[in-house]
Amino acid sequence: SLRALQAGARIPVTVAVDAPLTQAIGVLLDQNVNAVPVLRGAQLVGMLSRSDVLRLAARMAAGG
Repeated sequence: SLRALQAGARIPVTVAVDAPLTQAIGVLLDQNVNAVPVLRGAQLVGMLSRSDVLRLAARMAAGG
């Protein structure tokens, strides 16, 4: 059977929970991924997606 690694899966790039948003956006763009896992130490605490960033930018542009 086909395994994930054989299907082209990569070791995920991650960002720390306290990383600046600009760094996380850089990872999304530089790695050409749609989402990045957010870690506190070795523990997964969330995911940050391009959609999350766009939603935040729209809210900020609207004065929110």
